[in-house]
Amino acid sequence: MAKFKKLDGVFDLYKNGLPKGNDEETGPIWVEDPVSFSEFITSKEHMDFPQYSDRQMSVADFMIGDEPKKMFDNKNWLAVLCYGKGSGKDTISCHIDLYIIYVLLCLKRPHVLFRGIDDKATIDVVNIAYNARQANIVFFERFKTQVKHWKWLKSKYKLIISGKTYNPDSKVKDVENNGVVINSNSIIFPNLIRAFSLHSEQEGFEGLNPLCWILDEFSAFKDKTKAANAGKVLDSISTSCDTRFGKQGKGFVISYPRYKNDPTLQLIDKYKDDIHALTDIASTFEVKPKKCFCDKWVDYNGISIPEDYLEKFQKDPENSKCKYLCQPPEASDPFFTMPEKLDECVSNRIQLFEVEETTNKPPSGTKILISKKIKSSSVGITNFSFLITGDLGLSNDRTIISGWHEERLKIAGGLVEKHIWQDFQISWIPDKEKQKVVDVDSVPNIIIDMFRNHRFPIMGVTFDHWNSVSCIQKLNSAGINASVHKLSVQDDMNARAKIYSGYVHLLDIPEQTLELKRLITTSNGGADHQRLEHDDRWTTIKAAIKYYSEPNRANNNALLSDGGEIIGENMAMEDDGEIIGGQDFEGGCLRTSFF
Repeated sequence: MAKFKKLDGVFDLYKNGLPKGNDEETGPIWVEDPVSFSEFITSKEHMDFPQYSDRQMSVADFMIGDEPKKMFDNKNWLAVLCYGKGSGKDTISCHIDLYIIYVLLCLKRPHVLFRGIDDKATIDVVNIAYNARQANIVFFERFKTQVKHWKWLKSKYKLIISGKTYNPDSKVKDVENNGVVINSNSIIFPNLIRAFSLHSEQEGFEGLNPLCWILDEFSAFKDKTKAANAGKVLDSISTSCDTRFGKQGKGFVISYPRYKNDPTLQLIDKYKDDIHALTDIASTFEVKPKKCFCDKWVDYNGISIPEDYLEKFQKDPENSKCKYLCQPPEASDPFFTMPEKLDECVSNRIQLFEVEETTNKPPSGTKILISKKIKSSSVGITNFSFLITGDLGLSNDRTIISGWHEERLKIAGGLVEKHIWQDFQISWIPDKEKQKVVDVDSVPNIIIDMFRNHRFPIMGVTFDHWNSVSCIQKLNSAGINASVHKLSVQDDMNARAKIYSGYVHLLDIPEQTLELKRLITTSNGGADHQRLEHDDRWTTIKAAIKYYSEPNRANNNALLSDGGEIIGENMAMEDDGEIIGGQDFEGGCLRTSFF
């Protein structure tokens, strides 16, 4: 409520509730029959706007219907519109807000339509943008302009702007009860009807009674710390609406997508089968009326676009496909800006180990423990030794371990290329709903099984520091060198450079490739996962690349623990003074029985 304290003086006009009439009727009293939405937007008395396209009108038809007096009774409560940039989303938002207000103003007492509020409560129409500039300068300036030029409104009410009364032609004399008060980010209408323009950084919307709410560019919502908060804003405003108005309320989510599976696309997937929710994905050119574009259309990779957009697509194809065609990349600000390089580094080799999952529930526990055990292996005779990198999680994050080796290829001029190969990956996936958590003991157990029973030559094992102490102790006790690795932003960038250079060969694991493509760039240039995504596999990859990178190995400090150096080149298995896992081969890479 504190956020709206500055408006308290305005609300004093209505502190005693709605003005009392001489009648005692309790049913809806229509002072005027409202026109349809189509007439509202085109009539010179109202919006005086050109006719919408069929796609735009279908939104109003679904949410409002063709009977204005019954528009709050059709139970159609949500529209999620994934529309391209420039498709008229702000215009649609503005007109829907004003039409809701218009229909309410056609009533003597609008509160009688709704069971959840009394006649002393406000009825709010709320537009929430992704930042203050979008809310106050872009959207609300357009909104205020429409109000100031609204002929029907000016014929019935005085306009009060910054304390001054305008509209001298109006015959209304009772300014106190019939004034429209225009403020910097709100407009107060008669009968306790309010319109607000807010933004996602505010987050808390307590104290509002939102009958109609619009989340504009939902996929871009962030809080004050620049963390994505679309879900939090949606929950706050929609629950406020539901507790006051139930399914009589109207909610609109409008945005173009920023990346695959972003908040808007997740919402579309969630409500696509709800008969009282409308979900729609369309390009700018499918939504906006054709007459708004140039007459000549051209083909761009099989898609018809207006010719005056062609240069945008040619100069910035990925961004243009995202903004205008609603075909987003895997990440909004991708860490891997050349995703094709990730596809190129995928190797079509089989994994060295095939595993199976087992679960058990301890007698004294409430959680189900997820374990893994080796089902079969393809380990043959090899001169290599292998590094295992891991990222351990319990109930929220996944546990991932990956195996690696290095091959040195002599090329022309006596130069040597060092290639890093991924040999296996094993994952433990917790499930909160089913109360499944990772059995951390199964991680060292499966590594010890590789080493002892499958004669897998392990040069060392390294984990991140989370949940790794017991694993490291158990592995060291079994004679396997194990340690904690420390990774930095620079390691993110170095690993990316190695992958781009073609020196890293990853297994064909679709989940892994997708995770890497969905990584986003942090403010300091590193890599991080998006909300509801993961970076566990990436951690095991960059740890391996860090170890095998020449500068770090030469300086003997590739992998460190709190106690100093644990794994370095001096700990690799040796044969006659030559380091195993890094031999030289002429004419190509060594292939043994398990490749």
